[in-house]
Amino acid sequence: MKVLHYIYGLNIGGAESFLLNFLSSVHTVDCTFDFCIQSNTIENKDLEKAIIRQHGHIHFIAPYNKRPLKNKNDFKRLVQECHYDVVHFHLNSLLNLFPIVICVKEGIKVIVHSHNSKSNGGLLGNALHRINKNRIRKLDIGRLSCGVEAGEWFFGDEKYCIINNGIISEKFKYNNHIRKIIRELYKIPSECTVIGHVGRFSEQKNHKFIVDVFYEYHINNKNSFLMLIGDGERKDDILERVKKKGLDKSVIFCGNVVNANECLASMDVMLFPSLYEGLPFTLIEAQAAGVPILASDVISKNVSITNLITFKSLNDSPESWSTALMNSIIKSEEQERVQYSEAVKDTEYDSEQTAIKLMKYYREL
Repeated sequence: MKVLHYIYGLNIGGAESFLLNFLSSVHTVDCTFDFCIQSNTIENKDLEKAIIRQHGHIHFIAPYNKRPLKNKNDFKRLVQECHYDVVHFHLNSLLNLFPIVICVKEGIKVIVHSHNSKSNGGLLGNALHRINKNRIRKLDIGRLSCGVEAGEWFFGDEKYCIINNGIISEKFKYNNHIRKIIRELYKIPSECTVIGHVGRFSEQKNHKFIVDVFYEYHINNKNSFLMLIGDGERKDDILERVKKKGLDKSVIFCGNVVNANECLASMDVMLFPSLYEGLPFTLIEAQAAGVPILASDVISKNVSITNLITFKSLNDSPESWSTALMNSIIKSEEQERVQYSEAVKDTEYDSEQTAIKLMKYYREL
């Protein structure tokens, strides 16, 4: 069986994490996994290596937002020449239906996989999504989602299958030695509290609110740091906001890192006030690392697989969130944090279970 994964790029994000964990956990010799991407820049080197290890190929096509006609022709040529059995589309919204329609016409089995519960494409993007959502109702395709909210966003009342965002939980097991190394790397004293966030600097992740909440917390807790892991188009705005609030020496911009699992060990709590989400990988990973979490209540409650998550309304003030943050910071004993990786491994969010379920879906399709 030949499977083509269609994704915009090999970046640092939730869909890419899903694919990396899948490729790292799948055990088969009769299936190959190729990738079709539109970005020439490969940020996620781990995913690139995993594709190569599985003997897959990475195919580049023209970006749809810049050269729509060439994008269509490039993709059509690719699927006609490579004879795929399944094309698995990993999407955040339904803006471009051409590749899906091409596959259906070519007799290729299609999977549309929803990885988010809202579009960041503005009014036009949302309008196109609604139109195309109705169009795909008529197509004979497989429908997958990371969660209920993301499934409803893409498929409405159509039937779909939930494939959980499985993680390799052992990778996130708490290690006190690693905690000390990371804190030394970023010059964080051992007695200080670290509030962390992992996510792209985009409107969705609500970084302005993160900074405002930390500002309120820091007023009364000077021995505290905010650790921001990720990159993106809103980073400069957040840098400026941090400077205006006089937090320069207390906010750490880590950028995209390859050891986010180790950085989690250095955190005492995670702040995650997203405006919308599918089912965020980061919160599953944080739980495996034993990190208490304060998250917005728009996020699916299905992500709460331990006793570590507290949900709070985005209508509440930064001051109110700061108070809740204090209540969420649990100075867990090392042994208590260690046990959470095993707790996550015993759930349906383990990557081995995800790989088995997805391979079964491919074969049935």
